[in-house]
Amino acid sequence: MRRFALFILTAAMAHGAITTYTDRTAFLAALSGTTFENDFQTMPTSAVGSPRSFSGNGFGYQVSAINGLIGIDIGGDISIAAVSGNMALNVINLTGGVTAVGGYFFFDANTSPSLTGAGTVTANNGVDPAAVMNVTAPTSLTGVFGFISDNGAITSVSLLRTSGGGAPDLDDLIVGTAATGSPVPEPATWSLLGVAGLAIGLWRRRRA
Repeated sequence: MRRFALFILTAAMAHGAITTYTDRTAFLAALSGTTFENDFQTMPTSAVGSPRSFSGNGFGYQVSAINGLIGIDIGGDISIAAVSGNMALNVINLTGGVTAVGGYFFFDANTSPSLTGAGTVTANNGVDPAAVMNVTAPTSLTGVFGFISDNGAITSVSLLRTSGGGAPDLDDLIVGTAATGSPVPEPATWSLLGVAGLAIGLWRRRRA
């Protein structure tokens, strides 16, 4: 029983080297110190080459897409998108020790969010299995949010459409570092920890 309990506890503690957040407030609460938030308001609304570099507050990254990038004006709010809807929009070459990346990921249909586009956002740290969040239709300017790695810097984040229409689009990207003790375990992790604690308690009762 003790070996079983310790196995569960070890598995629970090892779970989620890259943790996903679907709530902006919770994501921000898990960060430490300064961050760099980019609203892409200076992005040209005509096609430009790729990659495009951005930096601030000691952090930097590039946004890239095959066939180029374009700024999309949705009601006066400009976001950055891939020119080709069937190509991934990538955040790459992150610098400054970025362990947290968050933002609004969606698919646009010219000057409005797509009603049909759906796909995935994937984060990598070069060590652990990739973390994936779904972007479901209809998409919006407030969809998804972020990733925090507790095992080294994040190396890339990619948005890819897998069905429907619209081009991969990104707005209000935030990069930074996780606070000490972050990321907070997901509900599934807490459940595993609870099971492990119960198993250890039962083992001790049997030994008494």
